[in-house]
Amino acid sequence: MYLWFLFSLVFVAGWIFFYIKHPSLRHPMRIIGLLIVPTTIFQFFYMKDYWNPPSIVPSLQQYGIDIESALWTFFSPGISLATYGYLSSRTSYRPRWKMIIYLYLLGLSGYLIGTVLGFNSIYAAIVGMIFGIIGGNALLKINYQAGLKSISIFFVFYLGCFCLLNLIDPSYVPTFWKTQNVSGIFILAIPLEEIFFGVCAGTFYVFFSDALLSR
Repeated sequence: MYLWFLFSLVFVAGWIFFYIKHPSLRHPMRIIGLLIVPTTIFQFFYMKDYWNPPSIVPSLQQYGIDIESALWTFFSPGISLATYGYLSSRTSYRPRWKMIIYLYLLGLSGYLIGTVLGFNSIYAAIVGMIFGIIGGNALLKINYQAGLKSISIFFVFYLGCFCLLNLIDPSYVPTFWKTQNVSGIFILAIPLEEIFFGVCAGTFYVFFSDALLSR
């Protein structure tokens, strides 16, 4: 029943693996998690119109909060930072706070615009990340080769977790995802929106990672 908790723990395990493997990236891995975890508040909107999987702490769900989302939003960006930092040989923590604030504001602006236009919350989140990606690409000189590899690793990890969910319980996603509110298109039994979300999240995290690491 608590497969969403299992999904989150897979990312926790991935984070621990990279945390042990790359000591020089441990501090920025913690920082990027602290920067992204506040976005857990958007889970309140996801529960209303996109999904609502059972939480291991069900009493919190009535307030639009779940432990699993907090775990995912803290640990998942650290995986991207570790892979990007290692592949680009950028392992020194040197944050550019103006760029980080800029990425935050772009992401929030895109989300608000999507919400005002009446988009489903998952589409609003994707629009927000696209805003951040476009702005980050204009201002940050990322290592594109390392960035693409990092995005690919994150995407495979993300889809792999969904495949694990479907393998354990094929009815889980159709039951707890409100697919009637979105496209209703599935690829490998994964909602199309999750595929877009995985790509955008992995890409957005790369720009955040670049803003935290030295060149």
